[in-house]
This record gives sequence, structure tokens and C-alpha cells, in this order.
Amino acid sequence: MAELFLVRPVKRVAVFLLAAALAYHLMAESRPTLKISISPSGEITADGKTTTLEALAPRFRDLAAKQGIIWYYSGGSKEAEPHPNALKVLEAILEQKLLVRESSKPDFSDVVLVAGRSDGTMVSSQSVILPAEFGPRLVQSCWGEPAYAADITDYWAPSPEETKQMEQLLPAYLQQTPVRRRFSEYYRQYVGIIASGKRLVFVSALGKEWLDGDWTCKPIIACGGSTDFWRVAFDPQTKQFSHWDVNGPL
Repeated sequence: MAELFLVRPVKRVAVFLLAAALAYHLMAESRPTLKISISPSGEITADGKTTTLEALAPRFRDLAAKQGIIWYYSGGSKEAEPHPNALKVLEAILEQKLLVRESSKPDFSDVVLVAGRSDGTMVSSQSVILPAEFGPRLVQSCWGEPAYAADITDYWAPSPEETKQMEQLLPAYLQQTPVRRRFSEYYRQYVGIIASGKRLVFVSALGKEWLDGDWTCKPIIACGGSTDFWRVAFDPQTKQFSHWDVNGPL
């Protein structure tokens, strides 16, 4: 009975992703586009011409007014942190609530992610701080279940600095867990929790294959998936981790 329950959400996710992909392709045919590339050195190009963040701002506003789409490519190794310009460009894009079509190739010949508006605070291209009101959903290990840790009593919004502090220490911490994938292969959703009276930064991490277009503005929850989904909390004062949890098998 439990196994059947775990499989159904996965099917729903697959159907949702297929529908989203079809809807995107229909929209993309009629909407104006702007192709943005960020080189490993931080150079920004728009439709093949070198530009600046300041010059992009009015173009983003104009594109948003026309309900256009950003085609986005960031070069460099996926294991390396993106250039600061990449995050600044993403923040400017999200400020205008533009639809983003991300590609892994400089000629934009593929699509690896379609993302929409963000109500969260981007920490990196793979991590976001969600509003505190999403805390009760983010700490669920499966739909409809209570918080996975009984001592969680409230929620708050951590700062980007507190979150980055946690991110710097997470790769080494993961080596002590059953997780065998690289930290860079996960997307992370953060929120603050109050557990046993302590203010902790909480992260829910998921493999890229589980993403949907709203990952920057709503919690992504799934039943099963094993180490594709894990959660842990971090104390910014003591630099200690706690509340480790990982999903069960599919």
C-alpha cells in the first residue's frame, strides 16, 4: 500500500513536467526573446553583443511588458561557483518576473530548465531562500505529512550571508552522509526554523531531475527518491549541523 502511494506523486510530477514543456514550446513560438550569455570571466552578451547590467535593465523591462522570454546561458564548469555577474543578471531577470529558458550550450540549441518568477531570494543559480510562510511545507518529507522533526516550532527568513555560510560547509558535511552525488548536482531551497529554541538555517535539497519551473517560489516536495532528496539544519552561531533526514526509496 505504501509503495503505491509513493509511486503516484512521481507520476504526477512526470505529467506536470510534460505539460509544462508542451505549454512552453507553444508560448515560445509567439513571444519575443532576448538571448543572454555570461562567460566564465563575467562578460555579458545580449543577442551576441557585449553589454552591461545597466544597459540590460531597460531591455528587461521592455521584454516583460511584451511578455517575452529570456534565453539564458552561463558558461564555465558546473562544479565552479558562477561569476557574480551571473547572479546579478538573474536577479534583474527575476525582478521583472520574466520567463527564463536556460540552455547548457552557447548556441542555445537545448533546454535544461524553464523557470518563472521568484518570490524567494536567490543565493546562487542553484539555491534560493523561500519566504518564512513556506516553512511548514518545506520541512515535510512527503505530501500531507507533519514536519519531519517534532521540535520545530516556528519559521523565519535567514539572510543570504547566513545561507552562504551554510553552503560553504555543506560539501564537507555531505561526505559524512549516505549521499554520494556531488553537492553541485543539487538545487537547494532554504528557510529559517526555530527548533528546541534555536534559530537554525534549514535546507531542502533535490536533484535537478526533480525540478519544475516554480522551484524558486514554492517548496518542491516528493515522496521517495532516496538521496535525490535530503534535508538538514545549520546553526550559524556554533557552525554545527543537525536534523539530518533523507527520503525513503521509491
